[in-house]
Amino acid sequence: MTPLELSLGLPEPTAFRKFGAHDDGWLDHYGAALAAAEYAGIALPERYTIRGIWTHGCLAPWEAVTPGLVLSNSPRIGEWPAFVTRQEEADYLSRHGIVARAIGSPILYAPEAPAVPRLSRSLLVMPTHTLNGARFPDRQPFRRYADEIKEAARDFSRVVVCLHPNCLRNGLWVDEFKALGFEIVVGANTLDRFALHRMKALLGRFETVTTNGWGSHVAYALAAGAKVSIHGTCPAIPPETFLRLDQAWRKDPESLRKVFSSEVEAQKQEFLRTFLVPPSQAVADPEKGGWLIGARHRLTPDEMKDVLERIILPAASATAAKPASPAAREDARGDLPVVLVRSHEFNYSETFVEDHVNHLSSNLTLLYGFPFPRFRRGGQSVLPAGTEQKIQAALAAKGTVTAELWAEYSAGLAAFLAQSGARSVLVETGLMGAFVHEACEQASLPFVVHFHGVDAFGRELLERWLPRYRKFFGSAASVLAVSRAMHAQLLQLGADPDRTHLAPYGVAVDLPALAEPAKAPPHFVAVGRFVEKKAPHLTLQAFAAVHRSVPEARLVMIGDGPLLPACRKWAEENGLVAAVTFAGVQSREEVSRRMASSRIFVQHSIVAANGDSEGLPLAVLEAGAHGLPVVATRHAGIPDAVRDGVDGFLVAEKDVGAMAEAMLRLARDAGLAARLGASFRERVVAEYSREVSLTRLRSVMQAAAAGRSAREFSTLAQDAAPVRKPREAIAEDRNNLNAYVEHAAELIDAGEFAGAYLAVAEAHRLCGGTEQTKTALEQLEAHGALSQPQVQTYRRRAGWLPQFKHPAPQRILVVTNLLPPQEMGGYGRTVWEFSRELTARGHTVRVLTADMPHLTRKPTAEHAEFEQQVRRTLKLVGDWKDGSVVVEPDAERRKAILRDNHQTILREIELFKPMAIMAGNLDLVGHFFIQPALDHGIPVLHRLGNAFPGYDPAQAPRGPLFCLAGCSEWVNRGLRAKNYPISRYAVVPPGSPLTEYFRAWSPQRERLRIAYAGLLMPYKGAHVLVTALAYLKRVGVDFECTLAGDTTRPEYLESLRAIAKQYGFLNQLHFPGFMGKRELAGLFARSNVLVFPSVFEEPFGKTQIEAMAAGLLVVSSGSGGASEIIENGKTGLLFKGGDARDLAEKLLSAHRNQRAAEQIALAGQARAFEFTTEASVDRLERIFDELLALAHGVETAPGVATADTAVASCASVA
Repeated sequence: MTPLELSLGLPEPTAFRKFGAHDDGWLDHYGAALAAAEYAGIALPERYTIRGIWTHGCLAPWEAVTPGLVLSNSPRIGEWPAFVTRQEEADYLSRHGIVARAIGSPILYAPEAPAVPRLSRSLLVMPTHTLNGARFPDRQPFRRYADEIKEAARDFSRVVVCLHPNCLRNGLWVDEFKALGFEIVVGANTLDRFALHRMKALLGRFETVTTNGWGSHVAYALAAGAKVSIHGTCPAIPPETFLRLDQAWRKDPESLRKVFSSEVEAQKQEFLRTFLVPPSQAVADPEKGGWLIGARHRLTPDEMKDVLERIILPAASATAAKPASPAAREDARGDLPVVLVRSHEFNYSETFVEDHVNHLSSNLTLLYGFPFPRFRRGGQSVLPAGTEQKIQAALAAKGTVTAELWAEYSAGLAAFLAQSGARSVLVETGLMGAFVHEACEQASLPFVVHFHGVDAFGRELLERWLPRYRKFFGSAASVLAVSRAMHAQLLQLGADPDRTHLAPYGVAVDLPALAEPAKAPPHFVAVGRFVEKKAPHLTLQAFAAVHRSVPEARLVMIGDGPLLPACRKWAEENGLVAAVTFAGVQSREEVSRRMASSRIFVQHSIVAANGDSEGLPLAVLEAGAHGLPVVATRHAGIPDAVRDGVDGFLVAEKDVGAMAEAMLRLARDAGLAARLGASFRERVVAEYSREVSLTRLRSVMQAAAAGRSAREFSTLAQDAAPVRKPREAIAEDRNNLNAYVEHAAELIDAGEFAGAYLAVAEAHRLCGGTEQTKTALEQLEAHGALSQPQVQTYRRRAGWLPQFKHPAPQRILVVTNLLPPQEMGGYGRTVWEFSRELTARGHTVRVLTADMPHLTRKPTAEHAEFEQQVRRTLKLVGDWKDGSVVVEPDAERRKAILRDNHQTILREIELFKPMAIMAGNLDLVGHFFIQPALDHGIPVLHRLGNAFPGYDPAQAPRGPLFCLAGCSEWVNRGLRAKNYPISRYAVVPPGSPLTEYFRAWSPQRERLRIAYAGLLMPYKGAHVLVTALAYLKRVGVDFECTLAGDTTRPEYLESLRAIAKQYGFLNQLHFPGFMGKRELAGLFARSNVLVFPSVFEEPFGKTQIEAMAAGLLVVSSGSGGASEIIENGKTGLLFKGGDARDLAEKLLSAHRNQRAAEQIALAGQARAFEFTTEASVDRLERIFDELLALAHGVETAPGVATADTAVASCASVA
């Protein structure tokens, strides 16, 4: 202690660090919890930390511009309980979805300073400390303020300068005041456990306090009864400095703009007007000071004790286990006396409630009734006879139940509960909670409200009952949600975060028979009521598409409901009577038998028009318990349980096409169905079994009975996982439609219309566009969103700008060997995309190709639409078998096929009369038509996607109207090196419709989520990736990897599995098989890294740009033309081809340097959009325009060569 501190009677600063604090929480800033504990009369452990937010600051009215500022940018905003100074702040946070309680400033709870007189004619100078870290090469403002204080000091007999510890550390104010001989004392240190005691004692010793800037010290001084002056020079700090110094401001620069706005400055001046005077004219206003520090919200000692018991987390060493009491041991066996409240005595669709009734406790009393629960089993009312008669009369009259009758009902029910012997009440559904909470409160019986679905989401229900929900949110011992989405919804509705827990359902896992998807025929099963949120009609539509491709597929739909007649009719009208069985309501035993005999479970849940939503569909978990893979939607709690690509497949709500694709994959691949089903069963047994669920629920009920927080029970493992905010949910899975909608609402509330536009736009794209999203976008456009640069960039990347039309449309004939949906690799897909884009720009396009139906891969509506421009009349001189080309062995037969092809192409030229020709992949088709077409004056562009064009240099087409456009400069260099006599080369990358892969938000990068997309063949290098993963496993890096693609080498696939099994990461490796464009986009949206490990020289590497467009960091071997896409360390990472260790080091670097990985990925995304299909077609059009202009001056041959002449020029076919 310094002599000055001793003379002022200040407590000695005691560093909180002496006492330590473990990391699972927040340090006790300024010793606030210690002061509050002393006030409440309790002792805290020596080592503790805080799982709550209680800031020392006293916010002024003008400062509430963002929840982060209200809560001092504290950690875990929205996850931990928040305590604020005044009710106005709590109300502001509530409007932003954050539950907070007003309990006053921590200084209220610090011990009062000893009763000593204030120093006569004393002045305490408290310069602002909001300058921390700012650079002030010019010290003039500091010297000017010190001189001003020197002048003011003439009116006082004792002047002391109080500096914040940070000012001392950063050299602010110290030299200036020391030079003038002022006494200096240190103020409150964040880590001083007696900081608040110290401030209270200091402010109680001085008559006048002066400062040059607003801060909590002004509120503290006023509340302490001192006269206050806000006066003098304050160094100006531009907003840019705050952005540089404070990470929170960098994340929210818009809020900083609000803080510095003229409107806020005007409010500030008006509020402080009384105190903007020199120190000699300072004003005392203890009433305003008391208001600022929230004096009227000060808790009683008992209330504070309750708060501290909920937010103080002792170190592990501070909580020694005690022997369980007899009552606790009894409770652990499931004998806790419980009353269970539900709407009906039995409901076949509420199997989860039946489990609670039958298995929660052997000492359970059932109470049911709708709308007023009051009957015991058998229908006997527990109410007094008179009350029961009044309720029956009111319900029969369908009139409004009066407040008097409601109070009489609650009193009668409370009397029953008080005499029931129960120690706690389980209320099934929030609606039942609205009816019985008052009775539970009157009976002093702790109760737990278990939400299930519509009670948390139904709009009409919430409009009527939310006020009553909010009453029991504050009195219930616990409020339970069955999914993370529901947990977030309840918090949004006003539930207390500290009382609201995750409690997913559980199902029986010891079953008489399990499914065997590997052996079962392609039979689907669906279980659920025929209601809007189950969308059975969409399940039927998806199945119809599957049935067209797999006629042996069957669907059994179990359940009943209002939509059943319409579904039956639709099935009849679409010829599915023999393929679909409507089984009606079935016993649980029959449902189990149906599941055991099926291959796939399917459910297309959606948000209903009235807002009704699922909780966590029990049938999904039951399917997993049977070992079935699940095809469902990303809806409510389904993604909590079903990992996409691991336990089944998830698609966007109402995306029937994507659901049909996923169902078709499993209908065709029994092995894949078996692997996914086995994975899901393992997950359900470990995390969603009935025993796990009931143990968790018993723990909650025991906590309620004991008057303790449910969080204290270690069995509540689900609570340990924080509920994700919408932005976090998007980063986890950028296909999450609901998260985009919720995030958009947050951004709109915050006035961030550009960000909200992007969130709504992503939702619009994911759901295929609805009236609601369209209207929301229009409203945001009216608020000026379109003028923002990020919105313009988004619209360009999303393909929302007007379609370009060519001013002089051309007739273009396209010749290629394969065209989707018949394909083998990506070459044909590129030709299809080019042809479709040319058509969209107004050109007339016709495609000649072969018909190879056995190579058909996942036809879509887009394929069907374009097919009218396709003529599949060519033949091939070979085929693909096990991934390799097998050429027709008979040379004469080969010549005959080529001759026929030539004749077919010439005939099409005569009929179609093309202005130009684009040749694609000519392998197995023949190139002989090119030279005759050139001789006839028709320009030909051979767009080459392979290193070999399909003809030798001697056979190469010649003439000024021919252009060979390689997919990369690497391809063209190779041809030049082989002396191809080509007069004109160009580069036309394959491009891609990147709008379908593009995502506006970046993925989370805390865990490596690696994607691979391509054939699973040795030359593609998948083994290099899997070997690199073994290195990562050894050094303890967490990851998940999906290898999407087919193989014709089953032994190669098994070798990859063997590596993963040997090193213990087989469960982290997924092989979903071939993925269509839509599925691949979905995979990229859940990933954060793409590995492109090809060990042969790739002509281009199309999946790289698609992944880059999705915001993934691409780690590539950079072989061949692939190196032209990525600049190492700037737009991606390159590793040495075939070197697994080098690849592992690059992945490790990305994991350890997430910020750098993010920057590279963003640069890569911008780079990817240089390679769009549109950009490549721009190049094609320029080349065609130039060749056509040139054609007007080229002398043409009188006719086109015959097929015999052309074929005779070729001695053999490669």
